[in-house]
Formats: sequence, structure tokens, C-alpha cells
Amino acid sequence: MNTQIEISDIQLLHLLHHHGSISKVAETMHLSQSACSRRLQVVEEKLGASLFTRTTRSVKITPTGQTFLKETASVPNLINSAVQNLQEEILGVSKKITIALSSSLCAAHIPGLIRPPSEQHPLKIVLLQQSRKHILHSLLTHRVDLAILPNSHDLSPHATIHHHMQDAFSLILPATSPSPSMKHFAKWAAKQSWILPEANDITHHQILGWLRSHKIDINPSMELPQFDLICQLVAIGHGVAIVPQRALKMCHQRKKIKSINLTPSLTRELVVASPKNAPLSPKIQSYIDSILFS
Repeated sequence: MNTQIEISDIQLLHLLHHHGSISKVAETMHLSQSACSRRLQVVEEKLGASLFTRTTRSVKITPTGQTFLKETASVPNLINSAVQNLQEEILGVSKKITIALSSSLCAAHIPGLIRPPSEQHPLKIVLLQQSRKHILHSLLTHRVDLAILPNSHDLSPHATIHHHMQDAFSLILPATSPSPSMKHFAKWAAKQSWILPEANDITHHQILGWLRSHKIDINPSMELPQFDLICQLVAIGHGVAIVPQRALKMCHQRKKIKSINLTPSLTRELVVASPKNAPLSPKIQSYIDSILFS
């Protein structure tokens, strides 16, 4: 039996498990759906085992498939790491680290996360600002060395977490607006124009959850990808919002904003993560150790 499996076949299997859809994997790998299905069939024939069960709309991994993916999880990482180390150490290619930043981070989060280069440690930093969905895909496909994003239950299968930070939130409104009393907060909130993060961001749902705990159900007037922009819009009177307290530190119009502590408090956890099972090179480990994330 021919059991020779290509690295790209292993990547295809991991993507199928992640997406649960042949059409999505075909799009990611720039293949036709029929070619993607055929490659899966060939791999299963080589292994002599069924790795996925198929329906007209999705694929579902089998117990055999779960075992195979667990055993091969580190293979793409080892290859990618070896190639990059060869390029940097032998061929003289400039050292670089690619970091994906969640679009829901603020400018004030950045100073403690991004280390400036020095003569002793020359290092090119490639920053990508991405949605959570794209960051998870980048971690799964090893297109980034590190990612900085809000933590959630869907992160641990795809990443190793290195740092944690609690990120507290406050209610903000234009400085000229009267402050709401918590006794009549629900009535006040119902009359406001609310600005929230985009609906596909987990922070959006955390904020809605906090509001619903106060029996407040809102229909936001705007949804934006960045808290820094939300702060600017609140400053010029376009609504109210709940934002990370750090977002106000670098808002140049913060004197036009009134900030109110939330009761009970609302926090999210931010994390620094690397792809699951990826070997950490000395440069990445050194960079992780230098992060001031607290």
C-alpha cells in the first residue's frame, strides 16, 4: 500500500476539520471543489481508512481522522520553521516576525506589545490587523508567528497562549451630556444612539451581554471595527459607547469625553498566542519574553 502523504495533503485535512466544508477549503487552497474532494479521497485510499464522513453540505471528522490529525499536528509547523531558520541563519535573509493584531485592539495597547528594533537585536516586524476569523485562520495555516487578540473558548484548539491581560471597560459619552444615574440607567440607555464594535467580534457580544444583564436591549446606530474611531465619534457627539479604558489614553479628543465606571465591571482577557504545536525559535521566544503585557 502506498502511504506517501504530501505536506499539502496534511494541511488540507487540518483545514477540512477547521472549516467543516469542502467548498471553504477549496477556496482557501485555490482548488476546485472536485479537486479538493478527489485529494481527500486519494489520501484516504493511501491510508486505507475513512478520515471524514461527507454530506451534501459538510464534512465531519471520524475518530480515525481525529487520531491522524493529532499525530500530524506538528508536521507543517516543523517544516515551516526549518525553512525559515535556513533562510535566516544560512542564506542571510533578514529575520522577521509576523504578528496578527485583532482589529478590536486600541492604539494604547500597542506600546507594550511591539518591541522596537535595536542594533543588538535587528528584527523586522510585520503587523497585520485582522478580524478574529482571519486571525484563527492565520494561526491554523501558520501564516503568522504570533497573534494578539481577545481570548475565547474557540482559541485554545488552534493556539498556544503565552500571555494574559485583563482589559477593563468604561461607558463613554460626550463631555457635555449629563451623567446617567444607575437607578434609571435602563431608561437612559434606551434613548441613546449606541456605537458598538462589529457584530462578528466577540467583544460586541460581551458588551451586549453586560447591557442585557441590566435588562437593556439595544439596536446600535453604528458598528465599527476600531475602538479608537468609536472614541472619536463619541467625542464629536455621535453617540455613546462602552470601550476599553486604555482606548481613552491615546484619544486626542479625550477632554471632550466623559468616562463612567461600569457596575458591575466589564472586562475581557487579551492574550498573546502562537500557532498550536509550532516550535518556538529563539527569536520568537526572545520576543515573547520581552512583551510588557499587563
